[in-house]
Amino acid sequence: MALQTPTLPSHHGPFPKNSPSLSLLLPQKPTARYAHNAHSTDPAHTTAIREALQRSHDLVQCFNDRNFALGKTYASPRFKARHNNLAVELNREQHFAAYEMMLTMNPSWKMEIIGEHAEVDLIRGQAYVWFFVKIFGDVEGVTRDSLGLLHWEREKDGRRSLPFGWSDYSYGPEDGPRREAQRLARNKTEQVSLPQHRSPRAALQTHKVERAS
Repeated sequence: MALQTPTLPSHHGPFPKNSPSLSLLLPQKPTARYAHNAHSTDPAHTTAIREALQRSHDLVQCFNDRNFALGKTYASPRFKARHNNLAVELNREQHFAAYEMMLTMNPSWKMEIIGEHAEVDLIRGQAYVWFFVKIFGDVEGVTRDSLGLLHWEREKDGRRSLPFGWSDYSYGPEDGPRREAQRLARNKTEQVSLPQHRSPRAALQTHKVERAS
């Protein structure tokens, strides 16, 4: 039986309006208006979650394929990115320029998604997608685990709703997801909890990983 990408129900905490750091962002508790991919059966929520996840997967693929035109199409003009190793936010042009330079220097670089979690707020027209990814090619023969948060916002053209636009990105290395993915691969059915951590960002990793049967 095929192993499916695990969804990651996480601890809950309200989103700050203007978060300066990924460490402050924790998923909200799901409600009738605010849906998680692991909890919602409402068609409108399900459709929005599917769209946000698909566009997020498309972005990962566009970086793996070096297809920056697609990524720039998805990114809002107001896009900003925060990386744990940079002291400043990057705008859309700076973000893609940095990746183009990095990928030129590391031709074997690629990302592999090993876990995901999505949330949507239909009233505000927003979606959040967490990706736990495995990174290859930063250093030849070395892999690392990272956590990225993609924020999507839906704009309107008159009364017509446009597709989600990529408005915000936060990113930082995390350890742990690879070990959990390896454990899932070894066991047919297993639920695991990562160790307790003190920092809010690390608390996001204190979750249950469910292997689809």
